[in-house]
Amino acid sequence: MLVEVADATLTYHSRIKLPLYAQAGIVETWIVDVQSQRTECFHAPSASGYQKSRTYAHGNSISPLLLPPVSVTLDPVFS
Repeated sequence: MLVEVADATLTYHSRIKLPLYAQAGIVETWIVDVQSQRTECFHAPSASGYQKSRTYAHGNSISPLLLPPVSVTLDPVFS
């Protein structure tokens, strides 16, 4: 699992780095978008990129695919 925090570099993280992570077989990648106060979670990597994604915002909690009992609440992340 990999977590990226993007402030002014969201485009770079999404267009350049994210496909490289998928090609490398990283099972799950989260991009924390500081400006939009949301987190995008990507999984199911392939040579062409991640096949699945989901976006979370304030009031949501996220659990990593490989550690479902662990939960991250987003409200404190963006406070």
